[in-house]
Amino acid sequence: MTTMETTSIDVSAATQKTLRGKFEEMAKANGAELSQFADKIIAVKMRGIDEYACPCHPDDPEHYCMSQLCKTTLMTKGHCDCNLFVKK
Repeated sequence: MTTMETTSIDVSAATQKTLRGKFEEMAKANGAELSQFADKIIAVKMRGIDEYACPCHPDDPEHYCMSQLCKTTLMTKGHCDCNLFVKK
């Protein structure tokens, strides 16, 4: 592995860790927690243009992390559509 490849992997891991922290804060502020699938879902979100967009509803601007639609689904189903957040 070259130095450039190693740096790229480290930056990606750091970005994922930063995003995880932001999502943990969002979850805590909304009476939720991250699911057991959080790291996989965050990795998928990192491939998108907007990491807060819902990967289950990519063309719907009303669906994003902790939007009213997300919160309603979380409270009624016990998890959001993409399963990043689960109700505490």
